[in-house]
Amino acid sequence: MKRLIIFIFFLHTFLVKSQTAYNNGRTCDFILVQGDTSLITAFNGLDRKDFGIYLGVKYNGLFSGSIFYTPFNSINRLGISRGYMKDGIRVSAGIKITPVSSTNFNLTPEFGVTLHPIRLISKDPYSFDIALSYLQSDSPRWGFGISFPIQYRNNFRLWYLYLMDNSTIEQINRIFKTKKLAWCGNFLRYDENAAQDCYKFTFQIKEIKPMISVGEWKDHAFVDVTLDVDPNTILGKLVSGEYKDIFGDKENLMRFYPIKNGAEYEIRRALKPVSNLEVIVKSIKPVLVGSEEETITEQKVTNNLIRNIVREIAFEVKKDLHGKRKKNIGSYDIGMDELVDIVLFVNPTPNKDENIKPLDVQGYWDEDENQIEIDVDIADDADMDVMYELIGELNDVVTHEFEHAKQTKSGYVFPDVEYKQPKRYYLQQHEIEAQVAGFKRKAKLQKRPIEEVIREYFQKRGIRKSLINLLVERLMDHYVNKN
Repeated sequence: MKRLIIFIFFLHTFLVKSQTAYNNGRTCDFILVQGDTSLITAFNGLDRKDFGIYLGVKYNGLFSGSIFYTPFNSINRLGISRGYMKDGIRVSAGIKITPVSSTNFNLTPEFGVTLHPIRLISKDPYSFDIALSYLQSDSPRWGFGISFPIQYRNNFRLWYLYLMDNSTIEQINRIFKTKKLAWCGNFLRYDENAAQDCYKFTFQIKEIKPMISVGEWKDHAFVDVTLDVDPNTILGKLVSGEYKDIFGDKENLMRFYPIKNGAEYEIRRALKPVSNLEVIVKSIKPVLVGSEEETITEQKVTNNLIRNIVREIAFEVKKDLHGKRKKNIGSYDIGMDELVDIVLFVNPTPNKDENIKPLDVQGYWDEDENQIEIDVDIADDADMDVMYELIGELNDVVTHEFEHAKQTKSGYVFPDVEYKQPKRYYLQQHEIEAQVAGFKRKAKLQKRPIEEVIREYFQKRGIRKSLINLLVERLMDHYVNKN
């Protein structure tokens, strides 16, 4: 009896330590054994090598009416197991305990094999399954039961993320859509003495999945990386195809583990403030710096961002055209060093200018607050027909203010004096650049000549014709030179 209690204590200690170190194991089996009314409970996947522990009881013994019947008398099996082929097959070894008297027991070696057919076929070690067992000690026994995953206790947040992955991924991707991270090293090998280059990259999360890592379940983000590559570097010559004969496929950068692992490390660091996600890079798309593809990619990201902001503002204004209110639209990564806040004011002007009916949209870039303010004034007699014009104006103004933000990042110093005269104000270099960017987007959206859009803007503000002609000429000169 003493030996049995010591052995049970040892196995219990092993189980508790395994649960502490490896976060409760992976799956649990309940198996009914034919012929000796036994129920086996097995805990599988307690460590990285997929070891487990099992315990069997005679279930009729648990309900004995004898007051002298101790719980230990009902235990009839103890042992360890190990899984193979994604836990499709599990081999076990232990002892079978047969009571001889109230104080003596026979201990017989027992070996067994358990089959999990669903895991064997699907290669998914965490799926629900049935369990078919064969046990051999003094006589052969067959068992049948169920197997199910149990590793959820400490991962409520993980499964919440998994179930809510669409919104979670969208939020994180929105923050990091245009934010450039950097990794420096040698893409061929880990060697501090080797020639090193620095690479900027962006990433987007494709999905979030729970996975076991070093014995623990953790939430993993699978990401796609877009890597900026200098065409003058060795990697640049590979990507351009110049070194294709040496390196082979120019698109397959996943084989260069220093880049892959370095990107994963930098992404994990960037995500720390917003999540505890582990990171697995699934693809690396190279883009040559200064190439047409890079320009198109950046334009596409900016266009999508502006489209999303305009949509959010339009939805908010549409809720109540004539109400006065303030609304924080959100914080966006527009390529600055930190997120930029977009703040909307609806109908902030008490006495609206009759010349700007049916609406007026103004924007302000505040570099001190890192904020873009959008003011939308709607005429009292306007109806929902105004929405088409509103969307055009918003595209113009948001693009205009984005351009001012880019000027700030590039080091442009804005004048301290704010000119009131239209000529001096509109012909400032920073205003010319921002106006052309905004008018260009609006013209493209409405499929109109840009000169017509420019002229309409100044006419609406009551500027004299001779000055309008001068402004249109200057803006068109800048537009033509930039395109």
